Amino acid sequence: GGNLSPAVYNLNISSMADRSPLLTWCIVGLLTFSILAGRAISCQSPEPCWLLDGASELTAEHKTVRCAGSGESPFHALWVEGPGLSSSGEAYWRVQFQHTQGGGVGVSSPSLLSHGYGLKGIHLNSVGNLATNGNLLVAGFGPPLRGDFVVGILVSFQGSRLRIYYDVNGESLGLGFDIPVEVFGGLPLFPWVSFHNQGTAIITRVPPPPPSSRVRPPPSYHGIEGAWKLSASENNEKVQNVTPEMSFRPALKIGLSGARADSYRVQLKVVNWINVDLEKQMSGRWKGVVGRSTMMGGPPEDMNMENELSDLICAPDDLRLAGTELVIEKGSWKTLWRRFHDTPSAYVGNPFL
Repeated sequence: GGNLSPAVYNLNISSMADRSPLLTWCIVGLLTFSILAGRAISCQSPEPCWLLDGASELTAEHKTVRCAGSGESPFHALWVEGPGLSSSGEAYWRVQFQHTQGGGVGVSSPSLLSHGYGLKGIHLNSVGNLATNGNLLVAGFGPPLRGDFVVGILVSFQGSRLRIYYDVNGESLGLGFDIPVEVFGGLPLFPWVSFHNQGTAIITRVPPPPPSSRVRPPPSYHGIEGAWKLSASENNEKVQNVTPEMSFRPALKIGLSGARADSYRVQLKVVNWINVDLEKQMSGRWKGVVGRSTMMGGPPEDMNMENELSDLICAPDDLRLAGTELVIEKGSWKTLWRRFHDTPSAYVGNPFL
């Protein structure tokens, strides 16, 4: 496995030219077309290897793939090992990421591989959502995938269903995808790693975990961590009349970011999912930075509420627990949030419809 370049194919063009100029030009034309189209052809090795999407920012050696790129378009690599899984059996891989600024793990097939958003597949993406290559399916299924972390992926054909289970850093997330077998049309499936920025991934196939470890454990919370719904808002005309009878209520998911104490990853849901890195400064004030978010539209009043709550989460004057409620204040504006148990469910159905 390696970058998509003529050297990968190890063709002796000069010797072919002596025997068949037409054959030579056909091969060169095929390679050139494939390279210009940005599509990988195949690993030219009987051994397991990485199949890359053709981007020059990707390199591979043995079980390791590295991304040196950045930008809006993701980079992709498939780990091609044996004939793949297409209708039966199961296999489990662990992918160890190092110094990664956003990675994802899922499944795809060589004929579906393409750079950017052209690839067709399903994965746990860099912000912890279950998604296709570009479309959100289940938000907040797992933690954000960045830095140094290990993702386990179990691909299991069970009768007429393809089921995919995940774990992150040894903690089971349970069943992620439960989809009809025919979704991929019988194509061989392989582990797919995506990068949204620089990073390194090392893959290893290991025996599948026992069924008992494929279940997601019940959530446990510490301090302000967990899932919250807005229960009251005072002194803000754009966020008012908040009651349990609302058709929807804004929600927060708060988890430690791992950087240091009082450093959190916050996900705000109004119309969109908005990711905020929130940290308590030495001065005692909170400061947030907005990260990757969805970009959906909604009614003006809902979008106004979203903008107001996003500003609140990014720069609250006070954020504290008061009994069983979370209090977030900014100036004279006071909001109260109540905890709820929000265990994400697997995506069930056809993800490409």
